[in-house]
Amino acid sequence: MEIETKRQDRNTDFLTKKLLIEKYVSLDQMQKFINIEELQNLVDLYFSNPSKTTIIKENEILMQKGQPSDRLYFVHSGKLRCEIDNFDGTKLELFIAYPNSFLGLYSFFSKTFISSATVYALEDSKISYIDKQCLECRQMNSELFKQFMPYVVNAFHQRGIKLQKTVLEREHAIQKLVDNEKYTCLGEMAAGIAHELNNAIAVLERNTKWISENLPQILDCQKEDATFSKELGYYQLGLTSGRSVSNKEIRKRLSDLEKKGFSDESAEILANIGISDQDLPSKKASLEEIHRLGTYWETGATCHDMLIAAKQAAHVVKSVRELARRSQNKTWQNVNESIEEALILLHSSLRQISVYLDLQNKEKIFVNKGDLVQIWTNIIKNAYESLMQSKTSQSEIKIGTISRENHILISIQDNGPGIPPDLMSKLFQPHITTKFHSQSSGLGLGLTIIHRLVSGYGGSIKVESEPGKTIFTVIFPVGEENELEYSLH
Repeated sequence: MEIETKRQDRNTDFLTKKLLIEKYVSLDQMQKFINIEELQNLVDLYFSNPSKTTIIKENEILMQKGQPSDRLYFVHSGKLRCEIDNFDGTKLELFIAYPNSFLGLYSFFSKTFISSATVYALEDSKISYIDKQCLECRQMNSELFKQFMPYVVNAFHQRGIKLQKTVLEREHAIQKLVDNEKYTCLGEMAAGIAHELNNAIAVLERNTKWISENLPQILDCQKEDATFSKELGYYQLGLTSGRSVSNKEIRKRLSDLEKKGFSDESAEILANIGISDQDLPSKKASLEEIHRLGTYWETGATCHDMLIAAKQAAHVVKSVRELARRSQNKTWQNVNESIEEALILLHSSLRQISVYLDLQNKEKIFVNKGDLVQIWTNIIKNAYESLMQSKTSQSEIKIGTISRENHILISIQDNGPGIPPDLMSKLFQPHITTKFHSQSSGLGLGLTIIHRLVSGYGGSIKVESEPGKTIFTVIFPVGEENELEYSLH
C-alpha cells in the first residue's frame, strides 16, 4: 500500500515541535573515565589542606554569577545547587553538586576566574579548594590539567544530561497542553520555554566548545613523550570523526584484528575506534595501554558528540521561538551530512540495530540544517522503537539517498512488523502512532511534525508498508529556495 501526502492548509493549528534529544553517550560509558583510587589520590594531593577546608552553611552562597572566582572546589560532604537566572527573574537549576564532585571547573581551567552561575549550599557542606596560585606555580607543563581532564569532561557531560532532562520535562508540559486542546496558549508557552532554556543551553554549548578546543593544547604539553603523542592522536581522531563506524564495519574489523593477533578485548576496543592498519598499536602492546588509547579516543568522541547534541538542542529551542514566523537561517545543505548527524544523536539507541547506508546523492537543498536533522531523527527513532517493541530478529535499518531529475529522494527502510492498513490513510494526523500495538509513551506527534517540516519546504513523503518492510521516502525539490511557513491560527 502506498500513499503520498500533499501540502496541507497552512492555516491549520500548528502542533509544537517535539524536543527530541537522544542521550548520545550513556553515563555508564562516562563512568569508566573516573577511577575511585585516582580520585582519592587527587583529593589527598590537592584537597587535604586543613587551612583550605571549610564548612558552607545551609543557604550560604559559595559562588555568585558574574563575580570573581579563582578557586576550584571539591565537595567532601553535603549538597550544593548551581543555578542561573531565567528571563522572568526566576532561577533555573543547572545541576546539584554531591560529595566527590567539583565546582568551578570552567572558570578555573579557562582562566576567566569569573563565575558563570550562582552556587549555594542546600545543606551544611564540607568543601576544600585550590586557587589560581596553584595554576601559576605549575604552569601548563604540569600534571594538573592532565589529571583533572577526565573529571572536567565527566562533569560537563552529566550537566548536559541534566539539561536534556529539563528540556524533555518542558516538552511534556507542551504535550499536555496539546492533549487538553489548549492550542491558543501554545505560542506563548513555547516562547516562554524557549527563553527559559536558552541560557542553560548556551552554557552547555560554550563549555563543551571550550573543552574540545583547549583539551588538545592542555595535553600537548606532554608531546615530547612518544607514547603520549600517540594518545593525543587517538583523542584527535575521536574529536574529528566521532563514533562514525557502523556495526557492520565493527564486526568485520573485529574479525580482521583477531586474525592479526590482537586479543579479543584489545580487538574490540580498536574495532570500535575504526583505526587504520598503519596507525594500529603494536601487537605487543599491553591491554592496559590499549585501554588507555581507547579512553583518549572516547574522550575525543564524547566531545564530538556533545558539540553536535548541544548544537541541535540550541536549534530546537530556536525553532520553538520561531513557531509564529518563518524560519530564517536557511543555507544550501548536504542531505547526507544531516543524516550522519542524526545517526550520531541516535548512536546509543542504535547499537542493537544493523544500520546500512547508501548515500549517493550529491545535490544540495536550501533549508535549515537543524530541520533536516529533526526529520531524520524522528523517522529513524520511530523505526528503531517499532523494531525493539516488536522484538524483530536481525533488526536492520537501511538509509539511502539519490538524485533524480529535479528532486532528491531519501529512503529510510526497516524490517519491522509494518504499519496496520487502517492507519495508513491517517498516518500524519495528530495522536496517531505507528508503534507496535500502539506501545508508545508519546502522543503520536512525531510524524505530524515531520510532515509539516517536509511540506513546508515544498517536499512530500511517501510511505510503503507491509509485514517485514516499511519504507519512508522523503522527496525534496532541488534548486529552489523554498520558504518554510508556520501558522498558529
